[in-house]
Amino acid sequence: MDGMLESATADVPPLLPQGVGDFLDAASGVGQLTLRPLPVDLADDELFAARDLAICVAQALRSISDPTILHHLGGPSLATLWDPSDPTLITTTTTLLVHMLRSDEVLDPYALIEARDQG
Repeated sequence: MDGMLESATADVPPLLPQGVGDFLDAASGVGQLTLRPLPVDLADDELFAARDLAICVAQALRSISDPTILHHLGGPSLATLWDPSDPTLITTTTTLLVHMLRSDEVLDPYALIEARDQG
């Protein structure tokens, strides 16, 4: 919650300035996405693209050392969104990403993965 509902540092405002109401709205939106079953037409390529995207995002988040930037991204613990030793977290993250990627045609996991592979 550090940085989301209260300031992590004196010079950086909270990410959700309206307080608990904002947090509940955000959490319920994410919860509805992650609690939905995976689409029955999910192809292997789409599932692996969501997985690769989660790994890529986690690696990028772990590389951020600026505490102000981390604060606005939800704090250092966000970098653990992909933990290979936690199958429940992997399942939740992958499900969320599949639904998120399908809900917005602008998001293209393949382009992000291609950019990562090119360095």
